[in-house]
Amino acid sequence: MIDVRPALPGDLPAAVEVWHAANTARGLPPTASRLARIHEKLTAPDATVLVATLPTPPSAGLRAAPGEPAVLPGAPGSMVDVLDVVASSPDQLVVSPDTLPSGPGVMVDGPERAAGGLEVVAGGRRVVVGMALVEPGRADDGAGEPVPGYGHVSMVFVHPSHWSNGYGQHLLRAVHALGWTRTTLWTRQSNTRAQRLYAAAGYTPTGRAAHLHDGDAIIQLEHLTEPPPPA
Repeated sequence: MIDVRPALPGDLPAAVEVWHAANTARGLPPTASRLARIHEKLTAPDATVLVATLPTPPSAGLRAAPGEPAVLPGAPGSMVDVLDVVASSPDQLVVSPDTLPSGPGVMVDGPERAAGGLEVVAGGRRVVVGMALVEPGRADDGAGEPVPGYGHVSMVFVHPSHWSNGYGQHLLRAVHALGWTRTTLWTRQSNTRAQRLYAAAGYTPTGRAAHLHDGDAIIQLEHLTEPPPPA
């Protein structure tokens, strides 16, 4: 089942990987300078980063001894995670949360004694398949002060191996649940796929348009949410 939550620091490399893969699949492979800018935006103090995660199937045959690294294969197409074993018992193996890209930690259950360490079946781990970034909306096209209740959606991306599963809608619903009464975003006029996603989520054109440095036209969309009733 898909789950959307605020990103943890360890989720950010996986979020960047999703962004990179999605742009490459669209024929827009990021440059090194663009990649550096994305890292800067995701780690900004006022950034709200959301990640969509899916459970991975249990992985059999993981071997590890306490105090030594253990390797847990990730989902197809993802990087291999190296898990640091910090404690063990006859019933469980505990790995360091610092080495996990998605989640505060993982319990590796059901170890059996084996030569050279513990042979276990690993479960309880999730992989990042989508990400979104929301920033405070600012006056003067982003150059002014933050506008109360206004959020700007800078990014919504799903890994191309998970396109057409509705995960973008889950991310946008989580964005709207953050409490903004108005959110805006810009999208390429040629990106009809993204426009269908945003229209289904309740975004409508504001009438504003601009052009990117490559000459491609972009249009602004907005989503309005009724403010909560006074307490």
